[in-house]
Amino acid sequence: MAGERSVQRLEISTDGGINWTEAHIMTSSAPNVWSRWSYEWLLPASGRYEIVARATDNVGVRQPPEDKGNDLYDGRTGWHRVPVNVSRNGSV
Repeated sequence: MAGERSVQRLEISTDGGINWTEAHIMTSSAPNVWSRWSYEWLLPASGRYEIVARATDNVGVRQPPEDKGNDLYDGRTGWHRVPVNVSRNGSV
């Protein structure tokens, strides 16, 4: 969600924010509406990874890496980070 603006682009990093790939936005982009997105990740070697998502709005403003105080909607302004453990022995 980008508040009064809309999400124009969503990028995913699977290496903690070093490299970025564009994700597919699945919903119509509109102000004050949460955007659903998808990203196909080919599982890498076993190990610990950090998946990071960042959005850019329709006027070109990209989310900052860190939270910059509270926003009107959910208190988050920074990149969303999710730690993931991958095990190639059949379970993830």
